[in-house]
Amino acid sequence: MQLTGIHVVLTYQCQFECGHCFIWGRGGHSGIFHPDGLAVVLDQAAALGTIKEICFEGGETFVYYPLLIAAVRSAASRRFRPAVITNGYWANSAQQARLWLERLVTAGLQRILFVAEGLGGAAEDLTAHPAVVVSQEMGLDTAIIGAGERAGGQMSGLGQAGWPQLTCGRVRRTPGDGALYPWTTFTTCPYEQLASPSHVHIDPFGDVHLCRGLIIGNIFDCPLASIAAYHAPERHPIVGPLLTDGPAGLVTRYGLQPESAYTAACQLCRHSLAQLWPRFPTRRAGQPAIGGAPCED
Repeated sequence: MQLTGIHVVLTYQCQFECGHCFIWGRGGHSGIFHPDGLAVVLDQAAALGTIKEICFEGGETFVYYPLLIAAVRSAASRRFRPAVITNGYWANSAQQARLWLERLVTAGLQRILFVAEGLGGAAEDLTAHPAVVVSQEMGLDTAIIGAGERAGGQMSGLGQAGWPQLTCGRVRRTPGDGALYPWTTFTTCPYEQLASPSHVHIDPFGDVHLCRGLIIGNIFDCPLASIAAYHAPERHPIVGPLLTDGPAGLVTRYGLQPESAYTAACQLCRHSLAQLWPRFPTRRAGQPAIGGAPCED
């Protein structure tokens, strides 16, 4: 795999518990990156030689503001492009937004992505939110995730690309979320490039995720360069079936018990993984995940 970006899960903690959150962020979660661990991530990313951007995500990244500043500064000092994802809870006015962003811009922040649900209600023009306006004024590459028509034009960022918002987190099946389709119709993974990803997620425990729960290694056990070099998606017990037959392939491969219908592929995938977790070894109690092979370096 040729990685060009890393999404660092700075913390699993968040003041909200949103239905769309694919890492199930919440208050009181134990997962927080230690500065020494961040240094390991950045050093290994530099050794890889192909990484351009380090994006810090959560949880909510601004919950640990001093850690976020230090992380952005460290990434910038290694000549990466630092980016951050946030729900914007910290910006109730332009003055507040500028106060929070000034130190991050000084530290080297170049790109900021706002989660639409954190900025306001469905009827609001999110491009007028103080955090968005001030970010643009300060020269940051600014985007809104999951905003759809509320952030038209170039400001829509990932939202216009169709990032699912109510399909891959806690909300597995809620009436009114959308049309229901038989589980047998979900024969591809529409959102992740599992065979040759351009980025991975690394959490505070060092686990390297292709998508939440699909672990291909741990940077504290094995260097990222080796994990990338030995990535064999077709041999991974979860990625393999997903590549050939999508989430439906997990059901047939492992004889799972799906619901009759789902609104999206992510819902079936998460339901399937929940059934598979007991079958695979997990590194941490209370942190179920599908693990990869040991380091082959």
